[in-house]
Amino acid sequence: RIVTQEGRSYRNKTGISQWENILGEGFVRIHRAFLVNEACITEVGSHSLLAAGTELPISRKYRKTL
Repeated sequence: RIVTQEGRSYRNKTGISQWENILGEGFVRIHRAFLVNEACITEVGSHSLLAAGTELPISRKYRKTL
């Protein structure tokens, strides 16, 4: 599922790893289920971040990339 800054939600069959390759730089993987636009990140904590007003978890595997 893709969620835009405007809150629109789109269902698709493209996997998150494929989206990561398609979108390239400017997007960071923070969890097996989340790929986030770096420009939307406003706060980063030890276990979560705030992006476009939504708190998202950061998994241990992807913590080092932030």
